Amino acid sequence: MAGMMGYMSGSDGSVTLPVIDVGPLMGPAPAVVRARVAGQIQAACRDRGFFYVTGHGVPAISDAAIAAI
Repeated sequence: MAGMMGYMSGSDGSVTLPVIDVGPLMGPAPAVVRARVAGQIQAACRDRGFFYVTGHGVPAISDAAIAAI
C-alpha cells in the first residue's frame, strides 16, 4: 500500500531503520496521504537521522553497472 512505513533491522536485530514509501509524493495523491508521508519523513529525520526510501521510481541497477561507472 502506498505511503506506508515499516522498519528494517540488522541481522542481529540491533538496528532499526525506518522504511518509507514515498510513492504518494510522486503523483496525484490526496493531501492527507501526502501529509502522512511528510510526517513519516519528519519523524525519521528527527528520531533516527536516516531512513530507507521505497516507491521513488528510480530504477535499481546492478553492482556490475555501478562498478562500470
